[in-house]
Amino acid sequence: MKKIFVRALSFVFAVIFVCSLMSVCAFAAYDDAETVTLSGRGAVYAPADTVTINVSIETTAKKESAAKAENDEILAKLKSLGHGEVSEESYFSYEDMATSKTSVSRFLIYTTDDISSVDDITKKMIDIGVTGINCICYSVKDRKPYENEALKAAIEDAEKKAEFLGLSMKLSEINEFFCHPYCDMGMCGGNDGMVMIECEVSVIYKK
Repeated sequence: MKKIFVRALSFVFAVIFVCSLMSVCAFAAYDDAETVTLSGRGAVYAPADTVTINVSIETTAKKESAAKAENDEILAKLKSLGHGEVSEESYFSYEDMATSKTSVSRFLIYTTDDISSVDDITKKMIDIGVTGINCICYSVKDRKPYENEALKAAIEDAEKKAEFLGLSMKLSEINEFFCHPYCDMGMCGGNDGMVMIECEVSVIYKK
């Protein structure tokens, strides 16, 4: 048992030694370089002032005219909700040969600045016959101030990496950067109405 413990301890020390050696070699490699390119990432949260809800309406009947009439009725109710504006993205109909019935589908975008009423709006959409709520996307009309803040944080992140590597170089230029709102699983900003805006940069250090 004692021999196993000693061997395990020796192995741990060996791993630490190798890792330390690799780090020293890496730092030495940076010292020999004329330029070094590092990346950085920064993010800030901004309160959303706009939300777009992607919805669909699908109706089916024996005749296309009947399916369209029902679809039009739901669309009219959607437009009368009164919280925002509705724009139609696409409209199409198709016949199911197996059932001899025709389906009419519309895809629409509902835009509103009434952020606090989103849950109530989506509930009403379902109640009036909307068949699909595909995306609830929060956004900020003027992202520039938040992008500037996130970009500053991204540069600071790159500088922290340079400090960690012990670079004696100076930041020469920002090679490239891009900023965007963060989205996940069809949701941008989350249910709390906050939008995460993140920036990524590539900066060059020179001697």
